[in-house]
Order: sequence, then structure tokens, then C-alpha cells
Amino acid sequence: MFAALALAVWYGGVLFVFYRDEAKKWYEQKFQRPADPVPAILADDQDFDLMGTPAEEYGVSTVLAHDVRFMPRRTMITEEEMQGLIPDVLEEIKKVIHTVEAEAGDKSDFISLFKLVTVKYPRLSESRHLAAINDWLREQCPFPLDESDLSGMWA
Repeated sequence: MFAALALAVWYGGVLFVFYRDEAKKWYEQKFQRPADPVPAILADDQDFDLMGTPAEEYGVSTVLAHDVRFMPRRTMITEEEMQGLIPDVLEEIKKVIHTVEAEAGDKSDFISLFKLVTVKYPRLSESRHLAAINDWLREQCPFPLDESDLSGMWA
């Protein structure tokens, strides 16, 4: 009898030292009543939705009709657009210059290839950065370009 009691105390101590958290969770699950997730008192006319309302898709928002506004059409080029546009144009011009140099082309070949760039980027002809681009073009081009050539290329 004493041996059984000593063995029970021993295993109780081991259980308490090593498995205390698991024993506490088991006791709470076994002997404590879970909290009621649904409110006990609901008015007769009140609907209770356990799941809640569904979420809208990402980027979608619901607004009333009188809150919808449209922006006016833009005609001016913003500085942010220019910051992406100018490097793209300079890369295109570098490709044209490289092609003319590789094929041993002359000024007329360069102007005809440059027309393709101006067709691709027509809004650049009205940019305030056009003078800086023309200065860069004079430095990079393998043959001299005067003002009449440059103004004719952008037109």
C-alpha cells in the first residue's frame, strides 16, 4: 500500500514538474465551461450575423453615386512622367547613334532613324527639357548638328 502511494506521489510530482502546462490546459478543457460566442440577449427584430459581412476585393470600394468624381483630361506633361520619359528617349537615341556608327551611316541615315524616335515620343517636342536633350545630342552625335537640323528632327 505504501509503495502504491509513494509511486502515485512520485508520478504526480513528475507530472507537475514536466507537464504542468499540458495538465493545466487539459484541466481547463475538461472542467471549465467554454464562453458562449453568441450573445445571450438579442432583440427580436435584430439579426445576428455570426460570420460578419464579406470583405470586398482588393482595390474595390463601394461609394454612393453622388461621391463619384471624374478628373479633367490632362494636356500638360507632369514632371513625374518626364522623369521616366527622358531616360527612355535618351536610350532610344543611343541605339540610333550606335546603329549609324555600326553601319557607317551618314547624317541623313541618322535623321531618318531619329524620325522613328520622334514618332514614338511625340509629346517630347513640347517639353521644357528639349534644349538639354539637344545639347546632349550635339555632344553624342558623331557628326555636327546645327539648329536647323535639330529643329527639323523634332518637328
